[in-house]
Amino acid sequence: MIAKVIVDVKHENVDNAFDYKIPEEFCDIIRVGSRVFVEFGLRKVLGYVIEIVHQTEYSGTLKPILEILDFDQNLNEEQVKIAEYIYSTTNAFYSSCLEIMLPSFLRGDYRKYLLVHDFKKLDPELALVIGQRKKVAIGPELIKLWSKVKIALKEGSLEVDYGYQTYGKKRYTKFYVLAKDYYSLDITSLSLVRKEIINYIHLKEKATLEEIVSNVGCSQYLVNDLVKKSYLKIVEEKVIDEIEKKDIPKRNTNYNFAQQELINKYQSLDKKPFLLYTNDEHFQMNFLIDAMIDVINQNKQVLLLAPTIVYANEVSLIIRNKLPQIRLATLTSNIKPSEYYEQYLNIIAGNIDVVVATKVGVFTPLTKLGLVILLDEANQNYINEQNPRFSCRDIVLFRAKYHQAKVILTSLPPSINSYYQVYLSKYYLLRYIVNRPSEVHIINMKEEILNHGTNILSKSLIDAIKETLSQKRQVLLLLNRIAHSTLIRCENCQEVEKCPNCKISLSYYQRNNVYRCNYCNYSIPATGICSSCKSRSLSLHGFGLEQIQSLIHQNFPNAKVLMVDAEKINQDFSEVLINIEEGNVDIILGTHIMIDSFKNSQIELVGIIDPDRMLHYDHFRAKELVFMEIYKCINRKNTKVYIQTYHPQDNVFSYAINNSFEAFYEDEIKKRQLLLYEPFIEINRLLICGEFKAMYHFANYFKKVFSKIVKGTKDVLGPVYLPKYSGVQLIIKHEDYDNVIRVVRSVSEKFKDQQLNIIFEQYPNSFS
Repeated sequence: MIAKVIVDVKHENVDNAFDYKIPEEFCDIIRVGSRVFVEFGLRKVLGYVIEIVHQTEYSGTLKPILEILDFDQNLNEEQVKIAEYIYSTTNAFYSSCLEIMLPSFLRGDYRKYLLVHDFKKLDPELALVIGQRKKVAIGPELIKLWSKVKIALKEGSLEVDYGYQTYGKKRYTKFYVLAKDYYSLDITSLSLVRKEIINYIHLKEKATLEEIVSNVGCSQYLVNDLVKKSYLKIVEEKVIDEIEKKDIPKRNTNYNFAQQELINKYQSLDKKPFLLYTNDEHFQMNFLIDAMIDVINQNKQVLLLAPTIVYANEVSLIIRNKLPQIRLATLTSNIKPSEYYEQYLNIIAGNIDVVVATKVGVFTPLTKLGLVILLDEANQNYINEQNPRFSCRDIVLFRAKYHQAKVILTSLPPSINSYYQVYLSKYYLLRYIVNRPSEVHIINMKEEILNHGTNILSKSLIDAIKETLSQKRQVLLLLNRIAHSTLIRCENCQEVEKCPNCKISLSYYQRNNVYRCNYCNYSIPATGICSSCKSRSLSLHGFGLEQIQSLIHQNFPNAKVLMVDAEKINQDFSEVLINIEEGNVDIILGTHIMIDSFKNSQIELVGIIDPDRMLHYDHFRAKELVFMEIYKCINRKNTKVYIQTYHPQDNVFSYAINNSFEAFYEDEIKKRQLLLYEPFIEINRLLICGEFKAMYHFANYFKKVFSKIVKGTKDVLGPVYLPKYSGVQLIIKHEDYDNVIRVVRSVSEKFKDQQLNIIFEQYPNSFS
């Protein structure tokens, strides 16, 4: 037998399958998806088996596979197909596409062991090799006896281990109990919510996280913070029957006539994805849960993807609360490898009904997939910006087609591209909109400057903040810039302080007292001295969240202010959510990605500062992004929204505040058709980095080949040099993706000796 192997060598010359002979002792073990070690040149390298055949077209002597790493199926045939699909639609290496199919804890772990659970049940010959060891490395002697090992694995007397602690088929449930020294701690200073948590556990003696959250109405972060502070502790109890499959009874959900019509439509149709467009979160969650029940009772599985960790955890708790008998796994990037591994084993064993995950779980090996749900389908977090560069939506649609599963895409509002698919009859539309009265104020900043001399926080917004704080409610101010000032100019020589690498203006960061480049992170101490004429005449222009924070402290000296920047999100976002939930914060400052993070908070006022910058962003989706952010804000319950702009006449604001998505869509789609933008044509980006002359040679040669091979409407803009990347950019407009990726690959192959770094982006977030 012959194995076609993709070797893990990142080079264009070897980015294809090589034939290797399968030794006789490996024939019963190896399968499609197995990782192996093979001899490649003079090296021993890792490889992935993508196909097993009986004959080879290679005329020479085949080398044998040296070693097999996977004794269970870590990569299944579907994942190999997904990797092949990503490879065929991107410019990534084949081995990189296969590598990302595996969770991170399995990628670099080549140590394989057998754990002995019941020595007495082992075959005598096998027992002789193992001896009295409880853990034994898998080597040639055990591989020769693999048929007997397989029997022992099936019986449960042996188990394959990868070096991580696992519970095998024994599930453990976490319970929260009062800590032993709880009575010695002072609880009088605790917030009301924390006291309610402690009292609830005191009455119940022990409780799961789902029980606490649903009965007390708090977040998981607050509960875990009480563990950190030694008021509570976690105990694990073995639950034998938790992984047993149970039928889930139909819920008696009271839907109104319009809602029931949508449900009937969903149940009677298939073959195409469903676009669920609703601003009623209660209806959306009930709809999704009932759809899950139908699938689970058909003995199939559900994959639900959320754009953020916070959103994924929130949805998991809701599902556990409404469906306590469900077998659910939550896969996010912040859980421990051992916990991830435990859930992963149960998924592979078929012991999980629903997987809730962020982007990291999109490749989870579900063999009976019946439904895939993509929450907030228009969210940019679903685009993987590291190689391989793919979209989770594409993967979801590919997997649904592979399994003949249903797909539900939810969004508020839908993206222009997705809504257009409804008109092309490629998606079914499920629309349910509740008319909610909203208090929205558009503030003309030109008039503010004339009447009040302010260009950052308007008088109307300051008055609204004052009123909101007097009612003991919270304020959220949104601005997509962190720096105190975005431009530093010398009043003496009029020169602007620029980054030596990127040639763009530096920003001033007050907290660290540095001038920093927002592209490459280059920074220098803020000396106040001009780098050109050495005078002390530097002046600061523009503003960001740091300057707004200073203004808030001036106007509201007693207010508790929290600025949420990227550093806080990466370090401990749970601490941020706890402070907001407990009311320890009056005013939150953050970027627009914060909108979805505070759904259960006491925020009553949202101020959108300077949406004009996003409105003039270097992307054809700029207006769409502004519309979406405003639309989400005004559809929060009991929330007042203040929008500060220099262009109040722009129709994007009137469409958003009137909840007129359809009118906005009609206006936007006409412009895109006229200017040849998506969804009428596809727009990709090609970045070429390397030696100056070679970059431009590649770009111009690509344009020539592109014009000859790619069919239909097409255009290539560029090359344009981008200091941010130290490379040149081509913007590719076309309607023939298969040929475009072919041209990218063939031209890259021609220039393989030029040591160029070629980055192809199918879904670019920016063009600068």
